[in-house]
Parts: sequence; structure tokens; C-alpha cells
Amino acid sequence: MAPIKTIAETINPQAIKETPQINVSQKQEAKIIGELTDKKEKNIKRFMKDDHTYEADVYPTAIHYLVSGQWKDIDNSLVDAADEYNVDVLQNKGNS
Repeated sequence: MAPIKTIAETINPQAIKETPQINVSQKQEAKIIGELTDKKEKNIKRFMKDDHTYEADVYPTAIHYLVSGQWKDIDNSLVDAADEYNVDVLQNKGNS
């Protein structure tokens, strides 16, 4: 190991100032153009981006429920309904 002071004294300060700057252009983030509804899973949504790549959003809990072999979005909006005794109740709009 060399002492730090020794290394620091051998660096030419002019060399540091004359180092050309490198311009790194940042690629613009691709925009989501639509959901791939046929690729839904219980806790995953998939999207197509305008650069033809995909994005998958994975959730820790269910966001879809299965109806007749197709995944539907859970909708927790409350709507008026009637229960089995014809009593007015509130229930989820999509899924129980």
C-alpha cells in the first residue's frame, strides 16, 4: 500500500481540468400504450409500451378475479344491492 499523500502528489492537476466531458444522452422512457388484457394474472397486470417492450406490474395481493376463465379487475366501489332477504345493502361493484 502506498501512502495517500504520495499518490496525491503525483497527480497532475492540469490533466484533470483538461479531461474532456462525456455527454451521455439519456434515453427517454417509453410510454405505456395499452394493457395486455389477455396476459392478466391474479396479481399481475401487463402493458405494451410504444417501443414494443412490455411492463409487468406485480402486486402483493389479488387485483383480479376469475370469471368464466377470464381475469376481471376487482372494483371495490360500493353499489346499492339487495341481499338474499331483499334487504338493501352495499356491495363491491366487481368481485366479493
